[in-house]
Amino acid sequence: MNKVLLINSPNRQSEPPRHYPYGIGIISSILRNNGYSVDYFDGNFQTTAELYSVVAESNYSFIGLSGLVTTYEYQKNAIKTIKKANPAAIVGSGGGLASSADIALLELVPELDVLFIGEAEKSVLSFMKNLTGSLDSVKGIAYRTDQGIKRNPNEEFIKTLDDIPYPDIDLLNLERYFENKSFPLSPNVQSASRRGNVLTSRGCPYHCDFCSNTLGRKVIRYRSTDNVIGEITELIGKYHIDFISFMDESFLTNKKLVYALSEELKKLNRNIRWGIAARSTSVDAEILKEIKSAGCDYIYYGFDSGSENTLLRMNKKMTLDDNFNAFKLSVEAGIYPVPNIIIGYDNETMMNIEDNYRFFQRLIQYGKTLQKSNEKEFFERGFNNFGAIYFATPYPGSELYNRNKDSLPSIDQILSKISFKDAYELTVNVSNIPNDILMREQKKMENFVRSFKL
Repeated sequence: MNKVLLINSPNRQSEPPRHYPYGIGIISSILRNNGYSVDYFDGNFQTTAELYSVVAESNYSFIGLSGLVTTYEYQKNAIKTIKKANPAAIVGSGGGLASSADIALLELVPELDVLFIGEAEKSVLSFMKNLTGSLDSVKGIAYRTDQGIKRNPNEEFIKTLDDIPYPDIDLLNLERYFENKSFPLSPNVQSASRRGNVLTSRGCPYHCDFCSNTLGRKVIRYRSTDNVIGEITELIGKYHIDFISFMDESFLTNKKLVYALSEELKKLNRNIRWGIAARSTSVDAEILKEIKSAGCDYIYYGFDSGSENTLLRMNKKMTLDDNFNAFKLSVEAGIYPVPNIIIGYDNETMMNIEDNYRFFQRLIQYGKTLQKSNEKEFFERGFNNFGAIYFATPYPGSELYNRNKDSLPSIDQILSKISFKDAYELTVNVSNIPNDILMREQKKMENFVRSFKL
């Protein structure tokens, strides 16, 4: 009775899976290290009919699904399939959907037995050890009892991230994810043939209103440099990766660790390129020069709006000057800026949306001062990267959702609307601007930035 099946849920139907499931890989390593047999099923590559066969033919003691909040419809249908194949199977859900929806997910999916809320590394192992007994002592879960749904206290965040094992990349079979490896963010990541994922920290010291962070708001924890380099070395040795996507929410918050990691990456002497996400307030010329010398190729920036009023509403704790300077310094450092814009925020007006064009014009005026051909190329590509214009989406668990909850559809309707989608598609409009006008403005803005040439 020690067999476990872990299921990766498809996030969206508009594009293939570009990232292997990092969290599932870690859970597998923990379970295997403690004597459990683990199998893996990926809904991106395998059908519901295949899932039925896999479950019907194996006596799993536990079947766990994971995925973002956009995986609701897939998980709901997969759980029903699992129960048809094996009514006695114990089925759980963890990851973004479980943490965002919380006990509402158990209420909406009656076939679901248990939720893992927040970081699941400790909770899953404790759950498995108590699977045939009382679950009262297992923190970080919600589950069904004869008296109804019970939610235990949250598990504390893991303080020492080095205690977490590396993802079980042998189980995940990374080869099939490499087929969808490229992003149109920079020439190097677009031409990469074997891109790996690495997380060097958990949490974020900020609290943007649209974020449903499940790994810690205002709390951030870091892995040691040696621990991170050990994982990268394993990826190089087993899979010969040539590009790393660092998945941290804000990579540059701890400059000391960034410098240390940068120096170690140089010592690898592999000419590996890498990309990060960072806040504009964390950027300066010195740190950009350092990470560029170690192979940093692009920075994904959450500029989020060209309107000061909207930034305040989002609780971004940054200004248009911060965003402008980050773009400018990245271009001059030879790093591609990948900024994003969100429209349709609650209380946003058409004047706020027009503010984005004023910010674009400010950048354009800067771009026209550039003399070096390489800087012009970085600017132009970076400006075109604004091209994914997103819609403000009230993901359950976010302050944006909580603030508008009384005027929104039911959580079941919201989860269904956003299933298999990302914020590039208008699903739930929280603004007072009609849907057709918002979508028209998205296309207009996209055409403007994508077609721009110096």
